[in-house]
Amino acid sequence: MSKISKNIMIVFVVVFSIVLIIVFALGYWSGFYPLEHNAVIRNASLYVSEVHGLTPMDVRVTTLHLWFPVTVEVETEEHDFSFTLRTGRFYYEQSDFVDNYLERMAEHILSKELRAFIEDLTNGEGNVKVSVTGGFTLPELRDDTSILENPHNISEKLHGAYEVIISLDKGTINSVDDVEIGLIYDIYSYVFELGLYPSRIAFLLLTSGGKADQGNVHFSVREDDFSSINSLEDLIPFVENAIEFRDMLLSRN
Repeated sequence: MSKISKNIMIVFVVVFSIVLIIVFALGYWSGFYPLEHNAVIRNASLYVSEVHGLTPMDVRVTTLHLWFPVTVEVETEEHDFSFTLRTGRFYYEQSDFVDNYLERMAEHILSKELRAFIEDLTNGEGNVKVSVTGGFTLPELRDDTSILENPHNISEKLHGAYEVIISLDKGTINSVDDVEIGLIYDIYSYVFELGLYPSRIAFLLLTSGGKADQGNVHFSVREDDFSSINSLEDLIPFVENAIEFRDMLLSRN
């Protein structure tokens, strides 16, 4: 072999080795695609089917990094909400996964009647989200899954362990006079009529298409304040403070 051929061979080996190292490093850091992704999706789908008896419809890897938990977002044919599976990197057996299906199911059940009420009251211009706190290991759900059979059972068992977030499209808000306090109070009151007891009730009043730089107003009524709100007038200071805070932030931009 000539000297030139040897030099070419050496360069080729060096370049190939560098490329291989880079590919391996990138794959180790952010997932070997598609092999590792496919393994995660396959085993996550089997987990959902066997553990919960559900039919996976859309299974997506949402995080896959070296030092972070691997998370998978799952949608099923049986439900109109998604939930998350989590496991450690390279731990992809079915027994390695944990999920927040119970939490998402609880949120769905808790919000169902309130969502229908708000959509009817606002002609579809309002929405609600219930967020169960506690992540993936809320003991009240893990210890007794039968509470999912009835919304009142869930609310009683999860007393103060979830939040209610309500969003309303309200156009332009320059002052408290532009806010339908009566509508907000009706929704606020209905939360308790349903037997719900969250840790806080948050209102997000979306303005001019819902972009933050166009003047959204948001405020929260926390558990400690529930007993002091007995009429729509009691909500006015919350709205006034929220508008003042919004205006202060906008004035700085």
